[in-house]
Amino acid sequence: MKFDKEIAVEIDTLTGEQLWGGTAKIQLINEKLYVVAFEKGTPTTWVHVFDTTGNKICDLIPFGRGPKEASMITTAQVIDPALCLFDPQVYKEISIIEDPVSGSYNISEEPRAREKWIWNCLKANDKVVSLYCPGPQSDETDMPRIVLRSSAGSVIDEYSGSPLDDEAPAVKFYLEAMRSCSALSNNAKNYAISYSDAGILQLFSISDRIKNTFTGFYYPHSLTLKDNQVVPQDKSRPFINTLYASESYLFASYDGEEYQKGDNRLLYSKIAVFDWKGRPRLLIKCDFRIEALYYSESDYTIYAVLVDSSHAYRLGKFKIRI
Repeated sequence: MKFDKEIAVEIDTLTGEQLWGGTAKIQLINEKLYVVAFEKGTPTTWVHVFDTTGNKICDLIPFGRGPKEASMITTAQVIDPALCLFDPQVYKEISIIEDPVSGSYNISEEPRAREKWIWNCLKANDKVVSLYCPGPQSDETDMPRIVLRSSAGSVIDEYSGSPLDDEAPAVKFYLEAMRSCSALSNNAKNYAISYSDAGILQLFSISDRIKNTFTGFYYPHSLTLKDNQVVPQDKSRPFINTLYASESYLFASYDGEEYQKGDNRLLYSKIAVFDWKGRPRLLIKCDFRIEALYYSESDYTIYAVLVDSSHAYRLGKFKIRI
């Protein structure tokens, strides 16, 4: 599979201070970057707010299981003007809204029904799209499920099963490692899920049903399409580390390849950009490993959490036109 264009970029580092590992998402609201952690780290909060030049503004949402706290965050979605988070361990949604006058933040939360294997949920206009990933103790026949519900909670449609029916146990194993990720376009019409270690990417259209529009099987080293073949489990291979969905494009960061930079041997990422028909538009070779990214269509900027030459996590950006 050939991309329309392949380029190499150098990322400008914005933050002097070291961040943390395990970043889930970056979102941009009113010229502020909200960087949301996936794993507990230092400092002991989940959401970190910066301006677009990398200056730290504040930290929000402490670790914990109490009111206005979170034990894990797997969803960070903008529903203007709020940043909406989902905690799959405490089963609740958290909403953060900045007061435009005072600059203070109003934080509210809403409980959700307890559901087995739920991983994340995203609001699609008047509907909700949820991803369920079976755990290690589940039955071998359990497979990841995508469920579309009304705002009242009734099931509208469901998609379940392996991209390769005869490889179901293998694909299930990849998901047990919790390296699956998903993204919903900002117009809520398209949805993507990656089976990360397998290099599998699936695209869906979302309306009154869930329609699978594209399935790709990649060897991430070359990003070459391989029909009816799943990449073997191999920790030395790159994997899909994060997804970001805009109205027109899906950004998939393939992580894990090594290169020599001075005396250091570092990991770097390739960002593959697809349209929503699965056509490969742009392949971006970065000079750092990318942990999370956000694409600003207004000024053609990608903001990213990267791992630098000292193996520290920092905020960076670069310009790109597709």
